[in-house]
Amino acid sequence: MNPFTGSWIWCLDTRPKVNRWARFAKQFDYRGGDAVLHITADSRYILWVNGSYLGEGPARCWPWDWSYDSYDLTPYLRAKNNRIAVLVQHLGTGTMQYIHGPEGLLAQLEIDHQSLPTDASWLAAPELGMLQNSSRHGIQQGYEEVFDARLTELKWSCPDHSLSGWQPAVELRSAEDGHHENFIPRDIPAMTLQPYLPVKLEAVEAVKSQGYRFSLNPKPMLFPEDEAANGYWQHFYLCTQLYSPVDGELKLAPVSYYPHAIKVNGVLMENNVAPLKAGWNGLMMKYRCMMHHPTHQITLTGPNGLKFAAYGDQGGDELMLVGNFFGKPEEMTGPGFHDFAPKPVGLPSVEEGEAVWDSGDALAAAKSSYAQHIPEHLMTRIDPSAQFYMDEVLGDTQLGDPEGFINGNQWVTVPAGTDTRITLDFGKELLGLLQFDVIAAEGTVLDVMFFEYIAPDGRRDWCDWCSHALRYVCVDGRQSYTATHRKGMRYAAITIRGAAKPVLLRGVKMLFQGYPQARQGSFQCADGKLNAIWEAGAHSLRCCAEDTYTDCPTFERVHWVGDARNEALVDYTVNGDPRLWLHCVKQIAGSLHRSPIVESHVPSDWWNILPAWTALWMRMCVEYYQFTGDSTGARELMVSLKKNHEGIEQFVREDGLIEITGWNMFDWAPMDTPSTGAVVTHICCFFVLALRDVAHLAHQLNDNAFADNCTALADRIKQAVNAKLWNEEKQAYTDCLRPEGQSKVFSQQTQTVAASSGVAEGERATRCLSIIHNPPEGFVVSGSPFYEFFLLEALQSEGKDQAFIDRIRNDWGFIIDAGATTFWEMFSGTGWINNDTSRVTRSFCHGWSAAPTFFLTNWVLGVRPLEPGFKKMVIEPHAGDLLWSRGTVPTPHGVVNLNWVNEPGKPMRLTAKIPQAIEFELRLPEGATTDISRF
Repeated sequence: MNPFTGSWIWCLDTRPKVNRWARFAKQFDYRGGDAVLHITADSRYILWVNGSYLGEGPARCWPWDWSYDSYDLTPYLRAKNNRIAVLVQHLGTGTMQYIHGPEGLLAQLEIDHQSLPTDASWLAAPELGMLQNSSRHGIQQGYEEVFDARLTELKWSCPDHSLSGWQPAVELRSAEDGHHENFIPRDIPAMTLQPYLPVKLEAVEAVKSQGYRFSLNPKPMLFPEDEAANGYWQHFYLCTQLYSPVDGELKLAPVSYYPHAIKVNGVLMENNVAPLKAGWNGLMMKYRCMMHHPTHQITLTGPNGLKFAAYGDQGGDELMLVGNFFGKPEEMTGPGFHDFAPKPVGLPSVEEGEAVWDSGDALAAAKSSYAQHIPEHLMTRIDPSAQFYMDEVLGDTQLGDPEGFINGNQWVTVPAGTDTRITLDFGKELLGLLQFDVIAAEGTVLDVMFFEYIAPDGRRDWCDWCSHALRYVCVDGRQSYTATHRKGMRYAAITIRGAAKPVLLRGVKMLFQGYPQARQGSFQCADGKLNAIWEAGAHSLRCCAEDTYTDCPTFERVHWVGDARNEALVDYTVNGDPRLWLHCVKQIAGSLHRSPIVESHVPSDWWNILPAWTALWMRMCVEYYQFTGDSTGARELMVSLKKNHEGIEQFVREDGLIEITGWNMFDWAPMDTPSTGAVVTHICCFFVLALRDVAHLAHQLNDNAFADNCTALADRIKQAVNAKLWNEEKQAYTDCLRPEGQSKVFSQQTQTVAASSGVAEGERATRCLSIIHNPPEGFVVSGSPFYEFFLLEALQSEGKDQAFIDRIRNDWGFIIDAGATTFWEMFSGTGWINNDTSRVTRSFCHGWSAAPTFFLTNWVLGVRPLEPGFKKMVIEPHAGDLLWSRGTVPTPHGVVNLNWVNEPGKPMRLTAKIPQAIEFELRLPEGATTDISRF
């Protein structure tokens, strides 16, 4: 469907096509009738009508199926002088949420029989308040939000604000032309906004800003034709002359991504410290590796008055990029399927690059033919995230009326003279937009760092591996601001910098922005910790539900396929709303447009396959039908499942094993899962399980031929795994099979999937379950709650209810004991990510970890579907030591209410209210009594 007859439009704008913002306005009169606005943008828009915020979009999507939104404007219109106001950001580069395309706004207002499309009658202007050369958040997202209110008009969305100086919009191309092939209406609800005030003033500290910061995005210089988010080979140096007025020391303050090595005056810096001499010093920073993150942060401290000039007394840029140099072939190989940018052609050799480094002559390097000028839009000194790492805390200080932060309606006075950092605790993990009112002198800076955890010793875990901050620069007087980028956080550290007079703050809040939650499901039992675990899982899901399921609200906010499978089950358990589930499985299927099997995360400009995630998508499609009974949606998915099946067959070897070049991970643990040249056992087992599930779905939909094909392939893979991947000596399945033979690495994870998939049978299945419970010495063990979703699946077959419940108590309970309100990405202290053992975990909220919320309802409380859409269900409690449990379970026919009591020495008593349309089967302990009513 294409509701647009006009043109994509933009503003007159000569800036580099990176992180550009533009404002658009349409003024019109209204004579009555229904008024509907259809709208989309590349990359994203925010919409107001007559000054009222209506929403943002589009929902993330593939270029070949581009999403648009429709709004009923009728309640917001008046007879004269109406204004549609749209703020549009064009990223100018791909991310893990967005595939790069041409800029533009496309809209059409329909009032009865009148159409007002986007064309040159709309007015447009660059939004200069949003600074273009801000630091990238990370490869997953766009740019840090840096807004300078001095450079823009604050009330331009209001209909009475003058638009003098604005120009007619530039018509770029028709709606039928170019990058966006089809237009798809939004099939999920818009995200909601819910305000949250802080619950605690955590700290007020005087701080001193120190150091010198540069944030560089080198990829456009190294790969100027590649605007995707794939990784790339880098071998270059940053070179300059550094002037110091005195002898002293230069220190590197490590942040997320910093130089691999530094030489000062030709001598290698050790322990991040190097001597400086008075006068000019040569500075050379080395970067050589495969790289995904777009931003390099250089954070240096030293004597006051340092100056940077590439040619010393002769001036020049502050930094020069020297390179890129060609890498060794083994260095330039990516870990997965279409993972990395093409190998560069015609570059100077790695030997030439190393000669530059070995010389240590920064001045000669900066003047060499290898040197490149760094454009202004690719390097910035404004990096509020990096600045937080470098601030020196001088001590505690005081505020006037600090309780105002808690009630939200009272002005809080922040004294001038010293920079002040205010840390607010919002009480739980949130995802949303920061909002505040402020009265300040012109030029006052508000820097806000969003983070999730404060360690028991008081150390703040800033969000490493990304830039997760915001900067607002004030005009003089009173102003209000609502952020344009949502952030995941529990804590907000607000630093007031450079205040010429006292600053007044009021109404600091987070507007939770996410998918609307129905909360039809519930769970309670006699164990308060299990209740807290269920709620933490439900809240984790809430923070990871946007326009898709996402992995986390902080670092990535990416639609990872394996994460989404688990999250969909939790979501239906908590909310009973299948729309986001269907939206996600269809969006994942869209990746078959360009890959043989579904990709690992979608829609993304990092083109990657993670085969275990492919198998989980297959299961996710089957489970969608099982829980919802939506045969129309299931038949649509069956088309994609068949195409995916054809892709799987491409990777089946003659011996029946699957060998795929891709990111073959399963858990954040040191399993042996090579990206290429090997058979990975857990992937073979996952596909056996997924193929059997798809065969069952095909039978349900009367496609018996396809069902037989799936079953035959599953049987063939299963037979090959048992023939070639079982190790008699270890009595376990090896992690992988290399050309030289079986791997010597064995893991709890591999045995888990072998057991749950049915690949392991008889004595081998018994042995696998034994290893799951008690991994032998030397076996790789669990690294994340995500993996334990599958561990719990495997344990369901045993009938050991107490062990099942205790696993949840122990492996998720300690996270609750640590004060968490959401579940962590990985178990603490593993150091598996970047070998960093100082952090408890990378992400403190990960939807992939919310397994207990699903299992406590569906297994412990004991309600799950037996036939699609709960046409028939089973009630089968698994009580263990629990004295009672009660809860509500959403179904397409209504909510099931269940309550059972399991007192020692007495028969179980079960009470239930069940929708009339649902058949049910009882599987209760002997002697149990029931009281079941229908409605």
